Amino acid sequence: MKIGQILSSRPDLLGPVIVDELKNLRDDVEPISVEVIEGLIDAELGEPWSEIFSSINVEPTGSASLAQVHKGVLRKGAKRVALKVRRPGIERGLNSDMEILGWLAKNLHRRLKELQPYDLPSIVEALEAGLLQELDFRNEAVNSRIFNEQNPYKEEVFAPFVYEDLSSKRLLVMEHVEGESADEADWSLEKKKALACKGGESMFHQILVEGFFHADPHPGNVLVSSDGRLCLLDWGLTGQLTQAMRWILADLLEAVVKQDARKLVRVTRQINRDKPPVDEQRLEIEITHVLNRHGKDFKVNQAGGNHARPCESVVEERNKNVP
Repeated sequence: MKIGQILSSRPDLLGPVIVDELKNLRDDVEPISVEVIEGLIDAELGEPWSEIFSSINVEPTGSASLAQVHKGVLRKGAKRVALKVRRPGIERGLNSDMEILGWLAKNLHRRLKELQPYDLPSIVEALEAGLLQELDFRNEAVNSRIFNEQNPYKEEVFAPFVYEDLSSKRLLVMEHVEGESADEADWSLEKKKALACKGGESMFHQILVEGFFHADPHPGNVLVSSDGRLCLLDWGLTGQLTQAMRWILADLLEAVVKQDARKLVRVTRQINRDKPPVDEQRLEIEITHVLNRHGKDFKVNQAGGNHARPCESVVEERNKNVP
């Protein structure tokens, strides 16, 4: 399911018909009965849910691969919340699936030389580590809080507030955000572009400036709130970059903007230093070809927002610290 969710954002690879079907894996998986959900909530709270919540909606607002979400109302303050409950038995199924994927990746890596540069076994290991991280909702609670504390664009982009005292490994209680999916909003092209620029600048800041970022921002995890802000959901999977990694990435982006193929090759060589050597001359020719085809489009898109600011600040930081 997780791989299907990832592919659901790639119509360029699979085409619109298949992608439309895969979108159902984001929040339209077969739901668990409310009786089971209530039992799970009681177990995680250590007391009947009715002691904490005045009501919990029978119908889920979303049912995805790892969890199911229900609306509820807190007794204290009558605040509307969303309860994210982990599917029972999901850990056992995940271990079985990853064992099969790991076996397949190792055999493909050993038998097909053209796939060896991708290091499929390492990709599967990273996928498994990320999924295991997502299974513990305490990670998501902390990640949401860290993002909101670091976020300089609070008037435009935010993560839901999490009630950490009510949350646990299998239960996440957070504020309920009214809104609609970013890819389903029926707005003008101008407004969609403005929202895309907000989201883009936030992601650039997360990755390049903070080095801490949302690692699964597919459309199912991006909500447009009723007050017109972007709400980033599902902080179970995040990425972390070191200072050196951020400097390399900033150099990479700067080279793309300046359409400097030779610099792109140099930066790529830095990233690729622990991998098999590549034909740098051929790589520069192919990079030049891509930049000639798409470089102007990148500059046009960049002009629509302030995405360059985080990149420029990181380049300045690097220049001050590196002789």
